[in-house]
Amino acid sequence: MYEDLAAKADAATERFHSASGKLKQTEAAMTRNADLKAVIVYYARTHPIFDEYKARKCSRAYLAEHEADISVYRAAQTAMRELLNGERLPKMDALKAEWQELKTAKKSDYAGRLPRRTKGYAGGRGSQGQYRPSSRPRRARKKQENGAIAK
Repeated sequence: MYEDLAAKADAATERFHSASGKLKQTEAAMTRNADLKAVIVYYARTHPIFDEYKARKCSRAYLAEHEADISVYRAAQTAMRELLNGERLPKMDALKAEWQELKTAKKSDYAGRLPRRTKGYAGGRGSQGQYRPSSRPRRARKKQENGAIAK
């Protein structure tokens, strides 16, 4: 009897660890994807400013005027190199499609692990999620219930 229980516990632990590992991989890929999309946006916004800076042969006056944008460009370029590790820069549409795939994979991973909520479940947080039938404030309803306010 104890051996059966221990075997079931070991199997449940193994399932949990494999599901948890898969979920962590998915979340790491989602984080990388979101970071890469953000870096690409910053890079694209500041690239014309940096091109103009190079066209003016690294003018100090232009640098003083656009120093923040140029530093954002350089930071985005560095972050992109770190995230890509020598890979080619993917298209934004491909990143968005990958995000959708990762999101559905994460949702399906969670669907197998979490219990379903029943109707009317408020998440164990007291009165949150309860339906209030009146649009009047709570004090006005109390006064009306006590007979203090006439209709």
